Amino acid sequence: MLAALLPNQVSDHWELLKKDIENSLPPIADYGPYDLNTLLYACMTGAIQVWLVQDKEQKTKGFVTTSILRDVSGVSTLIIYNAIMVENTPVSDWASGYDTLVTFARSKGCAKIAAFVMNEKILAILKNHDFETRFVFAHKNI
Repeated sequence: MLAALLPNQVSDHWELLKKDIENSLPPIADYGPYDLNTLLYACMTGAIQVWLVQDKEQKTKGFVTTSILRDVSGVSTLIIYNAIMVENTPVSDWASGYDTLVTFARSKGCAKIAAFVMNEKILAILKNHDFETRFVFAHKNI
């Protein structure tokens, strides 16, 4: 199950979140000069949404961060920015939060959900939810 943190709750969890976020930045953000406080600011202002992944006993197993991308075409996409496992977690704990993300995305006018994925377990969840996975994001730092 996913439980959204309110922006003012992010600072309470920041010590748990910050290193994992920093270590799993998607390719559009990593390897560049950035300040971790910029990420904290984005979380606290709601530019990035932070979701706790919890089991049935409401024990935190990981977290997901999302952000809304508004393309020049006018299409809005909910980007899964990070997906972090704090503990070894069954796929079902992650998959159960998918409907929550869909509901949130639709409420914000998004037509798509997308993710940068390196983790095979997460990729398998996305494939099981009919995500298009044929495309590859190629990039080079300059």
